Amino acid sequence: MTETIIGWIISFVSSYPEFSMVLMAVGFLRVLVKPIRTVIETYVAATPSLEDDKKVNEFFNSKAWQLFMYVIEVLTSIKVKK
Repeated sequence: MTETIIGWIISFVSSYPEFSMVLMAVGFLRVLVKPIRTVIETYVAATPSLEDDKKVNEFFNSKAWQLFMYVIEVLTSIKVKK
């Protein structure tokens, strides 16, 4: 059973390499964006200066960041209809 599924996946990826690149990009963005933000916020919170906290909060609350996150969420969300 497992060999059949793996064979099908390899065949599909070989036939449609563009689709597999899109899926890899989606996975990459979803896996990295939020943890990187958390690491940055944690690092900045650990520093004694409050000015860098203000700058990071200002950046993450900016319209550009909000738009970026919205686009990431919309484009990388895979919703299956029930």
